[in-house]
This record gives sequence, C-alpha cells and structure tokens, in this order.
Amino acid sequence: MKFGETKLTIIKVITSLQQKYHKTYCWPSRGKILFLLKTYHNTIISLSCLDKHLADLNHEGILKSYQRRGQNSDGTWFNKTTNRSITSKCVRRLTKLGIHFSAWLYKHLIKPNPTPKKLTPEFLLSIVNDLTKPVEERKAD
Repeated sequence: MKFGETKLTIIKVITSLQQKYHKTYCWPSRGKILFLLKTYHNTIISLSCLDKHLADLNHEGILKSYQRRGQNSDGTWFNKTTNRSITSKCVRRLTKLGIHFSAWLYKHLIKPNPTPKKLTPEFLLSIVNDLTKPVEERKAD
C-alpha cells in the first residue's frame, strides 16, 4: 500500500496522541481525529473517508484497532471509542520516510534481537562432550 498524504496525516495524528500521553495506544473518537486533522494538518475529509482510510490502515497492518464496550447500570451494552495503536511495521515504514518517533515508543514497538549465547570454552566443551556420548545416553538426558 502506498502512503498518501491523508493516510500519512492520520498516522501522524494517532502517533502524536500516543506520544503526548506517553501510551502505546490512544482512544480518540473519529470526530476528534477529524478535528485534529483540520486544526493541525489543514486536512478536511468526510467521516466516511476517514473510516475508509482507517480500514485500509488496519487491513495492511499499519494500525491495530480494538473495539471497546461498556455496560450501563441497567445491563445494556454500549460502544466506547476504539483503541488504536501503530504497529512496528508502521514505525519501520515511516522511519524510512524520515519521520522520527520518541525513544520510548520506538523501543516498545521495535524489539531488539536477543543476544546470542557467548561461545565460552566451557560452553563449547559441553557441546563436544554431548556429541561424543553414545546416542542412547543422549536420549536419556
């Protein structure tokens, strides 16, 4: 999927909300997203257009959305605003475009590769000893 200007500004709005509140997710209503797009990015789109862009971003794995529900005191259910968060795929693609993220959000989304075991002489000797055992003894361990 190609990032158009509108999709990119939607991602910027969601990312800036996550960074502002120091959370790995945010829960703006669709109306709030439209307001922020208009106020800070001078982008005016319709609600149905926003829904289409959000659905595309979810489908491509750029955003994750979690529907939230609440329960009234009389037992009826109602919809709360949806939790939204960017994914590591989004961070990688936007970093290539030159967009920077706060360090804590970047570290949360991009997990470092685990460090391999150090090849100490004792570790190598234990591997050699295991390999020189007969097959029957190796299965018993």
